[in-house]
Parts: sequence; C-alpha cells; structure tokens
Amino acid sequence: MKNNPFYALVIAVMLFSSCSSEPEKEVSTTAVKSSATIDVTVVKAQSFANEMTISGTILPNESVQLTTEAAGIVSDILFNEASSVKKGQLLLVLEHDDLKAELALLETQLKFANKNKFRSQQIFDEKGISEQELDNIILQNQELEARKQILLAEIAKHKIVAPFSGIVGLRNISVGAYIGANTPITSLVDQSVLKVEFSIGEEYANQLKIGDSISFLVAGKTNKKALIYAKEAGVNTSNRSLLFRAKYANNEETILAGSFSKVKVTVERFDNAVFIPNQAIIPELNGKKVFLYKNGVVHETKIESGIRKANFTHITDGIKTGDTLVTAGILQIRDNAPATIRETKTFDYNF
Repeated sequence: MKNNPFYALVIAVMLFSSCSSEPEKEVSTTAVKSSATIDVTVVKAQSFANEMTISGTILPNESVQLTTEAAGIVSDILFNEASSVKKGQLLLVLEHDDLKAELALLETQLKFANKNKFRSQQIFDEKGISEQELDNIILQNQELEARKQILLAEIAKHKIVAPFSGIVGLRNISVGAYIGANTPITSLVDQSVLKVEFSIGEEYANQLKIGDSISFLVAGKTNKKALIYAKEAGVNTSNRSLLFRAKYANNEETILAGSFSKVKVTVERFDNAVFIPNQAIIPELNGKKVFLYKNGVVHETKIESGIRKANFTHITDGIKTGDTLVTAGILQIRDNAPATIRETKTFDYNF
C-alpha cells in the first residue's frame, strides 16, 4: 500500500491545488485594498462677504461744556438738570445790574443824539450850519451806537444760551455762587443723531467708502445700521489705521453717547467664490493640496487659498465649480488610485 502509485498521484494533486489557490486569494485581497472608500462633495459657487468685527465708540451729534465768558454772581438758573432745551433758550444769568444801568443811560443819550442829528440835517439843508459841523454831529451819534453794541456784548457775556437743541446734564453751581470766567456750568449734548467712530487697518481702508452701510451693537441693544459719512484725511502713523465715522438716527434716543460698541464692516465681497471644508485640505511644505474624484479615480491637485474661516477656506486657484472633492478617507488614498464613493455630502456654508 505504501508503494501504491494511486496514493502518490492523489497526494501530488492535492499539493498542487493547495499551492495554486493561494496566489488567487492574495490577488483578491490586494484588489480589495487598492479601492479605498471615500466621502465627496460637489463644489459649488457661493456668495460671500468678508466681515470684520472691531471696537467702536458712540459719539453725540454735538456736545459742549457750557461756561460763562465773564465772572460774577449767579442770579438765575433757568434749566432743570437732565432736561431738553431748545436752541437759543436762556439757561443762566449772572448779576449785571451795573451794566443794565449803563445801558439805560446810553440809550437815553443815543435817543437825544438821534434827535439832534435829525435837526442838524434840517438846518444843514437850509445852509444854517457847515458840512463839517454836521459831520461831527453824525460822528458823535455813531460813537454812541458803537458804545451801545459793546455794552450789549458785555451783557451777553453774563448770560448762557443753548447753542443748539439737546439735553443738559447735571449742573455744578447754585444761585448766589460767585463763579469765575470759563467755570464749567453743565454739559449740553445732542444725541438725536449719533456718530459711530471706528478705526480699520490701512490694508482694508480702500475697501470702505462714503455711503457704505455698517452694523453696530451696543450692550443690551439689538444690531443697528449706520451709514459712513466721513473718514480721516490720512492714515494714523502710530497704529497704521484709518478713522471712519458713520451716522445713526437715534430717534428714540435709547442709545447713549459715549457707549462702547462692536462694529461689523464688510471689507470684501465675492459673488462666485469657491469654498471647501477645511478637512479636505492637506498642508505640505511648499503649499496645499486636495484630492479630486473623477471617473472612479482620485487625483492630487495643488490649490491656492485665500480667506480662512472656522470650517471653510476660500480657494482662489486649483478648484472650479462642479469638481468632485474628497472630504473623508483621505489617509487611505494616493494620486491616481481607484476609489469608491461611500457618500456624497452637502455642506451648509454658514459663514
């Protein structure tokens, strides 16, 4: 039995079958491994506004510290603290009885001088006095009129009137107090219109222009819109920024001047921008790349990028609308390798 040729043949066939089936198994395994499973997304054009949030300050439309030009004793305070006043309204008076008496005397003299001038003109017309005498009488009349104007100006220095409509602040003096010239009395603020002041780096300065809209946020309030109406003539050399101001109609006067604000401005706008998920980008020493899928094969593609957001990056070169971009399974693929799509994803480009 040991030397039976039949058993030897059976054993030889079994060994040959075992050896020949092993390579087929290896080939099959290799084929499976070479086709990676990936997730993709179809690149689409997006409308995008590049916005910046910067610090700003709320300024009043007009603001002034009210003071007197003259020194004296306060005789009347004609405003209530934190109240609205109108332009030209009398707010405070200093004692000036001596000036009023002098004015009364001067007006009496001027009244007599005017009568004398009228009579002298009649006499001159009848050749009763010379032209020089008439000129002297007219000169005296003009001198009295000039002295009256000077006195009225001096009296005005003893009064404070509102230079514009607005709200007065807290007063710092009382009736009967003696105050010197230029003593602060109170503040006057017009905040019916507010100015939003902010600075932006010189690299973005040319992106903003007069008439552009901005949004700003003050603590405890909702977002408001304002229009840029002015900008500084040149860049601040100390911080390389340009100062802008925007106006906001504060009709309800609920926002106070002096408040801190967060200003949001649009420095760039794109109508057909290509954005891709950050997870699809592979950084390299000499740039960045991505994988694109086409006809069952992935291809390595160099890209140029621009603005980077938290989840997405703006691509300026290397990808176009309609390309199929690999977003997952990147570590298992290589250039010109076959791949199988597991899922086509749609991303919400919420900037």
